Amino acid sequence: MQRFLARYDFSRRSGTASALPRELKEVSGLATTPDGRLFAHADERAVVFELDPRGGGVVKAFTAGAGGIPGDYEGIAVAEDRIFLVTSGGELLEMEEGPPGSAMSYRIHRTG
Repeated sequence: MQRFLARYDFSRRSGTASALPRELKEVSGLATTPDGRLFAHADERAVVFELDPRGGGVVKAFTAGAGGIPGDYEGIAVAEDRIFLVTSGGELLEMEEGPPGSAMSYRIHRTG
């Protein structure tokens, strides 16, 4: 494990830090797309935010369903044109990326 960690520079000068917006105070996950966009999600509702990776500001936000689906969301992943949120209970919420302010249709996959 040590030899893999040696490849990374963890010093303070190696990266940047950005303050996240208040609505992401309890952010549980981050995901990037192949074209370099950064997504995060709210902890208790299925609200997805696209963030500006340089400044941390919100580029856009959209929800699964009207107002976001309540849940304990622990992670986010992007695969092709789909966004997946996982809950602490193991459910996967699947949706497409939406335009700013949109309420997207979604599917829930129960993994047991």
